[in-house]
Amino acid sequence: MVFGLVLPMIVAVVAASGAAWVQRRLRPDWATWTLTVLSVGAALAVLWALTVLAAGYAAEQPRLAGAIGWCHVLFTSHDRVPAPLGIGAWAALAASAVSVRARVRARRATLRMTHDDVARSSAPMAYAVPGRPGRVIVSEGMLNTLDSAERRVLYAHEHSHLRRHHHRFRQVADIAAAAVPLLSPLNRQVRFATERWADEDAVNEVGDRRLVARAVARAALAASDSDLGPAALGINGSGARGRVEALMAPPTGFAAATVAWVSLGMAGLVISVAGSTVQFHHLVAFLLHICGLD
Repeated sequence: MVFGLVLPMIVAVVAASGAAWVQRRLRPDWATWTLTVLSVGAALAVLWALTVLAAGYAAEQPRLAGAIGWCHVLFTSHDRVPAPLGIGAWAALAASAVSVRARVRARRATLRMTHDDVARSSAPMAYAVPGRPGRVIVSEGMLNTLDSAERRVLYAHEHSHLRRHHHRFRQVADIAAAAVPLLSPLNRQVRFATERWADEDAVNEVGDRRLVARAVARAALAASDSDLGPAALGINGSGARGRVEALMAPPTGFAAATVAWVSLGMAGLVISVAGSTVQFHHLVAFLLHICGLD
């Protein structure tokens, strides 16, 4: 039984490790959606497996069972959850809750910032702040760094972040990674995919891939020493080198084979979670039967 419960975690880790491969083979918009859904599925799979392990271990503790009247026959009636796994599951769930809470609070604090000081700063910074209405924050330093054509790219990129609601994808992936740190590579790829999506929107607006690549490179170089914070969505955001290389290459089309492999991975997650759920259900039904509670 224990292996069946651990299997979703193994599948989730494998899925996260393939995030970069998926991102390179899909259009940025497809990659953003696919990787975000994958991060949610992987996080839920891991958290469900941890919950079942933690619940199974708790049910096997004599003192707890005696305190709430559970059937003592269960201690010799099934494969028990090893103590290291059970205790580890409880610790992981507690750490996950604390991490998610801290991440949400940090994000809210960032959104409450006025950003007025940034706009007047000589440091080259530019990013989108989601909200109603959303805002594009561009410092004087960044405006002085770019020429007029590159500024047009900058504003097209930032407005894409607002129009496409890229912060929502990043927030979902961010929380998934906070809950399950093993998914951090997947979170980074979601961030990269949203930046690539905004880059391609800028290309569609200005009609020149080389111009967009030049603007991204210049903005990233100028802002390399600036700290934009965890919620920043900007032209000088994550993976500038990879973005420039992608802009200099032909646009990525629809990759049916990649979608098929991703679908297969998601199916593996669903099957593994379903399998652990069925095992847990059978265990509960068995215990109810031998305890005379059915």
